[in-house]
Formats: sequence, structure tokens, C-alpha cells
Amino acid sequence: MKRSHKIAIAALLVTGAIGLARVTAFGHGPDGKGCHDRAGANSMQHGDAADLLQRRLAMIKVDLRITPAQEGDWQEFSSTVTKVATRAIAARKQLMENRPQTLPQQLDRRDEIMKQRLVDMQDIDTAAKKLYEKLTPDQKIIADTELEHMHRGFKRHSNQS
Repeated sequence: MKRSHKIAIAALLVTGAIGLARVTAFGHGPDGKGCHDRAGANSMQHGDAADLLQRRLAMIKVDLRITPAQEGDWQEFSSTVTKVATRAIAARKQLMENRPQTLPQQLDRRDEIMKQRLVDMQDIDTAAKKLYEKLTPDQKIIADTELEHMHRGFKRHSNQS
């Protein structure tokens, strides 16, 4: 496989993981619908978001057929995504409770959020690449497909924001 294809696949994997974290934090699923649209609930509670994330990660793990030799890398990836999602949920809650009032405050807060997103992307990037290297070619096809669905949901949600 060409190096450019490997980089593109790794980027998709990372983007999908970040999408998963954001999806969980903001209550939208991989299909772009709110969780209430699929689960019948009227609102997404923080505990529900964490539960949704864990169920989604468990489903991906089963779909990928993670082997015992891959378990450590899977756990690192999964815990990184969970950590990022938890941080995103907390940041969103704090922003809603302490919304900056002045333009300079808003700009400073935006900068803080963007810096944290970069750190989060780099953390997921590292864990995702490490896991991806250990996947078999068949697992990589599944990972690419699974995360593409999350990426599309993320893009759809981002365009609505």
C-alpha cells in the first residue's frame, strides 16, 4: 500500500475517533440523528452519552474481532477516546454554565477550546495509529468502514453547528 494511502487511512481513523468522541459529547449518533431519535429519549444525559460511547466502542471491538495480541492497543485506543469524550462533555457543560460575555472573553475561550481539541486529536492520533498498525488487512477494511460512518455523522453535525 502506498504511503499516501496509509496516511489517508490513518487520518480517517483519527477523524472517526474524534467524531465518536464529539458525537458522544453532543448527543448525535453516527447517522447524524440525536440519540433521542434512536432510543426514544427526549434528551441526552451525560451518563447516557458515556454509556452510548461504551456500547459503540464495544460494538466496534466485536466487529473488528480484536485478538488477545491486539487487546492492549485496543484498550489504549478505547481509553483515549473515552478520556477525550469525557473531557468534551465536561467542557461543554462548563461552557453552558459559564458562557463568556464579552467578545475578548469569547475569543479567549474559543482559543482554549481549539488548543484542547488539538491535544485531543494528537492523543487519539497516536493511539489510533498504534492500533491500526496491529490490525490485519481484513480488520483494517472493517475499521475504515466503521469509522467512515462516524466521520460522516460528525461532518453532518459540524455543518449544523
